[in-house]
Amino acid sequence: MICKFNFIFTIILIIYCLILPGCRTEYVANESDLSEQGWDLYLDGKYLESAEWFQYSVDINPSLDGYNGLGWSHGKLSNMDISINSFLGYETLSASPNDQSIKRDIWAGLCFAYSANGEDSKAIDYGDSLFSSEWYDWTFLYESELDSLDVLITVAMSAFSIGDFGMSLNRVNYIMDKKGLNTSESFNPDVSTTQGRLTLISKIEELQSILSPQ
Repeated sequence: MICKFNFIFTIILIIYCLILPGCRTEYVANESDLSEQGWDLYLDGKYLESAEWFQYSVDINPSLDGYNGLGWSHGKLSNMDISINSFLGYETLSASPNDQSIKRDIWAGLCFAYSANGEDSKAIDYGDSLFSSEWYDWTFLYESELDSLDVLITVAMSAFSIGDFGMSLNRVNYIMDKKGLNTSESFNPDVSTTQGRLTLISKIEELQSILSPQ
């Protein structure tokens, strides 16, 4: 549980600086001020505390960054329904072009959360949202080892789960090309057969272990 005193002190300080004219010239609160502490806690692996802080943030000053942090924090806590609802809070806000990077974080988070929740079609939709903006080199700012290939392997698994083996195979080959794992020709099992599908799912699991070794 985060220290309520620290939070209350921070809010009082912000309000104090907003009210006093002399302070106002030195400090201008913006929509990310209240979420900064949440990201610090997230980076420290304190996901319950970061979730609480981001919740305070969106309660007091709703922002894309606040909903983004709230969604990722609850995802880390395996609270997938809450994570999804938190991410979807972004739809209630008006976004500017400067918010695109945060929206991409949210789309990636929704892809992971929906997949973990067994809602594979929605996982694919949000994974495709990320790549429809030609953002193939996405990397999560707060976990640099998490990138677009993790989204693609999640889409590959979700596509396999709903029986779209062609889409799944396409995503697998893209990952293998990026990782330099395809040799003279593409990985091309016959996914119309049981054996081909077993080969495909084995490759997906192999790639998952390569991309997320821990």
